[in-house]
Amino acid sequence: MSRFSPRSLIAPLALLALTTTSLTGCSPSSTTTASSSPTQNAADNSVGGWVGTAQGAAMFLQWTRNGNSVTGSLVETNVQSSDNTKTQNYNDSFTGTISGSSATLTFSGLLGASSNLSASLQGGNIIMSFPQSNGTIDTVTMTPGTVAQYNKDVSSLDGQAQANAQASASAAAAAAQASASAAAEEAFQQRVNSEQQQASSDLASLQHDDDFTPGLKTMEGDLTQTDADLQRTQTDAAKGGGDQCLNASTTVYNDAATTVYNDVQTNLYNHSLNLENQAQTVRQEISSLQSDLQALENEGATGPSEAPSEISGANAAIAGAVAAANQHIDQGNAYVATAYQVANSVATGSCAGMGPGNPPEPVKHIS
Repeated sequence: MSRFSPRSLIAPLALLALTTTSLTGCSPSSTTTASSSPTQNAADNSVGGWVGTAQGAAMFLQWTRNGNSVTGSLVETNVQSSDNTKTQNYNDSFTGTISGSSATLTFSGLLGASSNLSASLQGGNIIMSFPQSNGTIDTVTMTPGTVAQYNKDVSSLDGQAQANAQASASAAAAAAQASASAAAEEAFQQRVNSEQQQASSDLASLQHDDDFTPGLKTMEGDLTQTDADLQRTQTDAAKGGGDQCLNASTTVYNDAATTVYNDVQTNLYNHSLNLENQAQTVRQEISSLQSDLQALENEGATGPSEAPSEISGANAAIAGAVAAANQHIDQGNAYVATAYQVANSVATGSCAGMGPGNPPEPVKHIS
């Protein structure tokens, strides 16, 4: 039998919700025939009637018979089909006629509508027939019983509803846990993917920026030019002070204090700063990549396999570039000192005081 819901079979009825599943003060009329109405059991203070159960439903029927006519009520408690964690209670009154072992019960509904149910009287039992929506008929056997029996059946339905509620809560909790676990796993994977992408990006930046060869070659070009200018200074100085000391005060002076000076104090200096800035950028990229790898390790994940060797190589490249750049700076400072010395050497005698004087503060090392 499919889930039973007698309310759907006798609608439209006036549905009177009970305020409690316990029934008191109901007793069959003294005019009820002995063959079709059980008696009250005074020993357990119970009220007689007929009780019946179906899947998800409990019923209690009472009637008073007067000849072939009956009046009575059918009390029902159902586990709700729309929410099986709750029960609903109804009390429907009816009138009816009895013909032999058959009865027809008429339930009065809303706005004067009515619905009929058939019943069969077999011994002390009443077999109720309930038409189904699919055209079939289900039956429920109502056996002589008491309010206490009906209340016990209702308690079972309440227990069923509570069990359904617990099962529903457990299922909801399990679903919530599964959803939370899935969300946490998804968030974890997204985080790892993001960290791996960041590590790959930082690695690419490091691989692009840790080549110091161009910067060092630029500084070498500065030194080549400085060396050539120093040689011209020396060539010009070999001509002596010159007429009215113009060679000493102008040509050689400018060779040393302008040309060679700018070769080192401007060009070489600026290019050394560029290389130092590049070294600082690479250091920051190394630090970022190391942070990426640490974050991935904390997640139990790994970063690009070539990252450790790239970090090691970049650190070595920085050290080598800084050392080479500082050697170039020392060479450039030496060229400047020599150029000033040469220029001052021709500013003597009548040309005394016409040289560039002391060389400038040497260009400082980078780090």
